[in-house]
Amino acid sequence: MGFSGKSTMTNILMKINLKNGGLNHKVLPDPSIEHLWGDKSNTLIISYDVCHSSGKVYKKGETCFEPSCVGFGYNGTSVPEAIIGDFHYQLPRNEQVDPAVLTLRAKLMTNAYVKARKMWPANVLILRDGVSEGQNAMVRLEEFPAIQNGVMEAFKGNKDKNAKPAFALLVVLKTNSNRLYLKTQSGIENVPPMTAVDHTIVKKEGVEIVMVCHHPLNGTAQPVLINMLVNERVFKTNEQIVNLMGTTCCAHQVSTGITSIPEPICAADDYAKRGADLFTKYQEEHRNNMPSIEVDGVLQLDFDRITRDLCFEFTRFKLNRMA
Repeated sequence: MGFSGKSTMTNILMKINLKNGGLNHKVLPDPSIEHLWGDKSNTLIISYDVCHSSGKVYKKGETCFEPSCVGFGYNGTSVPEAIIGDFHYQLPRNEQVDPAVLTLRAKLMTNAYVKARKMWPANVLILRDGVSEGQNAMVRLEEFPAIQNGVMEAFKGNKDKNAKPAFALLVVLKTNSNRLYLKTQSGIENVPPMTAVDHTIVKKEGVEIVMVCHHPLNGTAQPVLINMLVNERVFKTNEQIVNLMGTTCCAHQVSTGITSIPEPICAADDYAKRGADLFTKYQEEHRNNMPSIEVDGVLQLDFDRITRDLCFEFTRFKLNRMA
């Protein structure tokens, strides 16, 4: 078998092991982020992203046949570095995630973490992907409180009634116009992997970081743009943010290569796409018998019912990486 064939076989075996609940490799974190990642960590990491349906714009009062799919990734197993996830459907073409969905899912993910780790998280780190800079206020003021409410609902089961985790919220944008490069005598070159800039070229307000984690196969590396919207003592320095982003970009379990975005966000993206694909097949199989419900006098597909039918939360695969 040639080199390329061997690599393909290795990746297939890694994928099979991952889907069966295994972990292919671990990343030794910097001591400064041991509370966030690794065997000593006490942090629940929640990531989420939205996969939209077709570009059709539905009018008010019109039945929507194609939902948007919200994908979630989180570290909810007994292995702190293992990222699993799920998906949930909502009304289409809306970048804001339904607060009820966020509250429900945050509660479920917190309970899964506690059940698997036998401990309550001291920190909750939320990673949001897929929003533009103009939507940061929406994420901070509308989505974040919904997740916070879900986590605190789960914390009602804590014997310590005064217990409350510290929260942090990062928006990690993989589609942006920033580029980092080196000027050398031979021309322009990509910066080394794990290069991060938090001054000069970034906004002075708040915490903003431009980071290149990977080395591209071709062309100029596209960095991620990181904005910290909430930090309740979870991060003490920007270096901790950079170390965590770099560590999680090395934690992708389907290959040993470094990814351009953190592994929890990769998982959220994959689950959102998997949910969208499953809905397409579900619609083909139930074309004349789709679950429906009346909402504000308009007949709509019952996306909560369809979510229960298709998601992994109520199956034997809920603790396996299925996307």
